[in-house]
Amino acid sequence: MIGRFLSVDPVTFMDTGNPEMFGRYSYTYNDPVNMVDPTGEAGEVIWHTPTKATLNARYTIDKSQAEPAFTPELLNLHIKMNFSGTFNINGRDVDVTAVGINTPANDPGVAARTVNVMTVDPENTRANAVPWGTLSTIGPTTTASIASHEIGHNLGALDKYVDVVDEYGNIRSVTDSEHINTIMGDLRSPANDLQMNEIFSAPYTTHSCAPGASGIPEGGC
Repeated sequence: MIGRFLSVDPVTFMDTGNPEMFGRYSYTYNDPVNMVDPTGEAGEVIWHTPTKATLNARYTIDKSQAEPAFTPELLNLHIKMNFSGTFNINGRDVDVTAVGINTPANDPGVAARTVNVMTVDPENTRANAVPWGTLSTIGPTTTASIASHEIGHNLGALDKYVDVVDEYGNIRSVTDSEHINTIMGDLRSPANDLQMNEIFSAPYTTHSCAPGASGIPEGGC
């Protein structure tokens, strides 16, 4: 037995630049039993006008193993701070309001994997998430800011830092200069244009139009 999936995931390294996306096995970080992601529809964009949109980030926190260090209200605040603002998307400036939505665990979207499930693992020392997926893991000391960074992954944004080996042989992360002071770079301030374009163009981000909206091709109205 090979122990590997040989077929290519619908979201591949050709879309993301990440070679881990090539196979379904490595896409789930070699844990296909727990890291299940049939749809990846974590991002939901509602267009009000061609230059105004709401970005909904639905999530539920699995506290069966441990309690998080933050409240849903605090996480929602960080989601709003880090993914709201005016961004150049598809060549035009768009005012985006990000809304964190704490979803009940019994919501059908949780079982359908259209809602991000954030598991608090008492053994976890480093938060992580499946890009363009609906699963993430945090530790009991993870801050709301870092948790919102993981939500960014679920929405479609990729990490903007690289791991390098220093002169002592230690691996450390260095943020690309373009992404200093951003939530997906060094976890500071909001996202930038590139990161928001990744979210808005992610294959499984859904787009719709608010009632009465028109002339918005992204929303289909």
